[in-house]
Amino acid sequence: MAINKLSEPKIRKLKFDTNAPKKVADGGGLSLVLRENGSKLWQYNYRFNGRYKTMSLGAWPVIDLDRARELHREAKRSLAEGVDPMEARKEVKSRAESTTAITWSFVVEKFLAKKQRDGAKEATITKNRWLFDFTIEAFGHRPVKDLTTADFRTVLETLAEAGSLHSAARLRSLCDSLYDYAIVFEYADRNPVKCLRSGFNTKDHDHKNHPSITNRKEVGGLIRTIRSYTGSAVTKLGLLLLAYTFLRPGEVRHARWSDVDWERKEIIIPAERMKSNRDHIVPLSSQVLSILKAAKLVTGGRDLIVGSLTRKDRPLSENTFNAALRTMGFTKEQMTAHGFRTTASTLLNEDDFNSDWIERQLAHVEGNKVRSAYNRAKYLEGRKGMMQAWSDTLDDLSGSPTPDDPMKLFSRG
Repeated sequence: MAINKLSEPKIRKLKFDTNAPKKVADGGGLSLVLRENGSKLWQYNYRFNGRYKTMSLGAWPVIDLDRARELHREAKRSLAEGVDPMEARKEVKSRAESTTAITWSFVVEKFLAKKQRDGAKEATITKNRWLFDFTIEAFGHRPVKDLTTADFRTVLETLAEAGSLHSAARLRSLCDSLYDYAIVFEYADRNPVKCLRSGFNTKDHDHKNHPSITNRKEVGGLIRTIRSYTGSAVTKLGLLLLAYTFLRPGEVRHARWSDVDWERKEIIIPAERMKSNRDHIVPLSSQVLSILKAAKLVTGGRDLIVGSLTRKDRPLSENTFNAALRTMGFTKEQMTAHGFRTTASTLLNEDDFNSDWIERQLAHVEGNKVRSAYNRAKYLEGRKGMMQAWSDTLDDLSGSPTPDDPMKLFSRG
């Protein structure tokens, strides 16, 4: 019987075809099964005690050809010793779990697998895994029973201090749920996260620092009210930029025309003007381009995009945007200029956008304790689509599209 029929280049070229074989043999019972969704799964077909059986060896390319053949050899070795390969694998796994302390990483994987079986969306699993990565980096190798409240508090405080309070609150909630699961399955006998529930309450923190509107119907009303603002046109356009780009108020106030790359449809804010002390790219949606074109008609001859009209090349005062919101009837307990960031973060997370894209677009400070080295263009393609979707969401919630004609942005409504 011929063996080693496959090669990595050949595997890469294989595609599911309704008129072609769905299983491609490597030899000796090892085959690669082609699925309609594009996945390629390794299988070992064998007989044990007169019964035909199929053993899954994992998916290519996570399990490459060399590894698949290695697993195949191990399975055949078990057969030669009179042991069912699948039973041998179960025994090895059971022995490892019973003789090795159950680590945090191990329970995280078990917990996510259960959520997936229970019907959680793939986007939700991906987002949860991204959040759990913060804890994996910190103490993933440690026994779950040995972890303390201080261990979790350190990770959560690091996130919160870096400006990712929503992520900290969601991670705390996830860890809390995980311990409920771990206690039921006897991986742990206590929940060290439980007492942190009051310490990382997103709503309480946002209300104290940056009140924001996150109810979708009210967000639509907010955008309509800003479009109808009868005060300074520059202030109105600045507020729209805050809403549609969710930059920090200071970043909008100090944004310069030289930051705008019209050809690439990006604003690139240099590191010296960023809280994170690094360049920040803002992909420009079609709506934001219209807002910028309108601003160009007013301040195009100056340095600042939304600078003061009375004092040349001076930024708007720090209180300008908040004062305009008060004039429009929004109290300081309801909405602030900085609150547009919370609005965007909340709704984009609800819509299951990639958490990495959201955090990067918020330009949250990410020190060594939180994430690895920075790449200013990281996740840029995903962020471009997300920013256009965000602008479309605001248009949909407000009940009308942002005008393509810049002059129409100066009209009421």
